[in-house]
Amino acid sequence: MDDILQQIEQEVAVFARRIEGARTRTYGTAQLDRSAYLLLLYLQQNGQCTQGEYAAAFELDTSTVSRQIVPLVEMGLVERKLSPQDKRSSVLQITAQGIEKLQEVRQARRELYEEVLEDWTPSEQGQFLYLLQRFNARLKERAEARAAMRKGRP
Repeated sequence: MDDILQQIEQEVAVFARRIEGARTRTYGTAQLDRSAYLLLLYLQQNGQCTQGEYAAAFELDTSTVSRQIVPLVEMGLVERKLSPQDKRSSVLQITAQGIEKLQEVRQARRELYEEVLEDWTPSEQGQFLYLLQRFNARLKERAEARAAMRKGRP
């Protein structure tokens, strides 16, 4: 029998594939790729930020963030402007159209999760949420520790 970590690894991989598949088949016009969704959500929750701040928050290279931003700016979902503090960097801000699109996508996602979890008790849903939050928090802690080590901090 496989050990539990191997089973977790496999289930996480299958989960990622299935949720992506469900997203692309279910949402219709309420679609954003994962990077666009996370950027819009981050901007809505945290306000404007620089590309570097966003890159650091998600352990991304700034060139990757730059490529992700271009289509969002072109679609009018994000506004990029020069930072008032440092004219060499740009500040990102979600637009009204971006907020509207994000709400549309979040509603479609909520409907999907309601359908998938309809036979789970509130207690089971709460336990799943708790474990997901704990798992994500641990991944974030690990990433922050690794980033600090790369910068020469303990």
